[in-house]
Amino acid sequence: MKRMVIIVRGMVQRAGFRDFIQQKAYRHRVKGCVVNVGDGSVKIIAEAKEGILEAFLKDIAKAPEPVEIEKIERRLEKAEGNYHDFNIQWEPNEAIIEKLETGFRYMKEMNGNLVKMDKNLTKEIRIVGNKVEGVGENVEEVGRNVLTVSEKVDSVGSKVDSLRTVTKSGFEKLGTKMDSFRAESGTSFLRMDYKYGKIYKAMMDIAKELREDRKQARKETQALIKAILKAKK
Repeated sequence: MKRMVIIVRGMVQRAGFRDFIQQKAYRHRVKGCVVNVGDGSVKIIAEAKEGILEAFLKDIAKAPEPVEIEKIERRLEKAEGNYHDFNIQWEPNEAIIEKLETGFRYMKEMNGNLVKMDKNLTKEIRIVGNKVEGVGENVEEVGRNVLTVSEKVDSVGSKVDSLRTVTKSGFEKLGTKMDSFRAESGTSFLRMDYKYGKIYKAMMDIAKELREDRKQARKETQALIKAILKAKK
C-alpha cells in the first residue's frame, strides 16, 4: 500500500472538482480525503496500491469543465492506514455555497457553448447556401450545354437533309443521262459503223460525270460524319 499526496492547481475550487475526485476515488476503491487549500489549490490524500493510484491520478487529470487544471504535483509516501473511506473535508456551509456556485458556472458555460453553437450554425448555413448557389450555376451550365448540343444536332440534321437532296438530285440526273444514253444507243447501234465514235465519246462523258458525282457524294458523306462526331463531343 502507498499514500499519494496530490496538489492540483488552476481553477479547481468551487467548480465541483472535489465531488468529481470523490467519485473517481469510489470507482478505484481509493481511501483518503480531498480539501481546498487557502492558496486556491486542491489537496488530495489517497491510499491504495501504487498501480491503482496511478490510474486514479490519470482520471483526475481528465476533470470536465468548468474545472481548469493548470498543474498537478504529486509525491509518494508510505501508507499510514488512517482512512477507512474517501471523504471531502468541508468548512461550515461550504458544501451548499460550492454547489450553488458550481451550478452557476455550469449555466455560464452552457450559455457560452450555445453562443458558439449559434455562430457555428450560422457559418454552416452560409456554407450550405453557397453550395446551393454553386449547384444552381452548374444546372444552368448544363442547360446551356444541352442547348448547344441541340443546336449541333439540328445542324447535323440540316446537313443530312442537304446530302439527301444532293444525292437524290445526282441520281435523278444520272437516270436522265442513262435514259438519254439508251435512246441514243438504240439509234446509234443501227448505224454503228457511222456513229461509233460519237457513242464512245458519250460514254466517256457519262463516266466522267459519274466519277464527279461520286466524288461529290463522298465529300458530303465525310462532312456528315465529321459533323456527327463533333456533335458527340
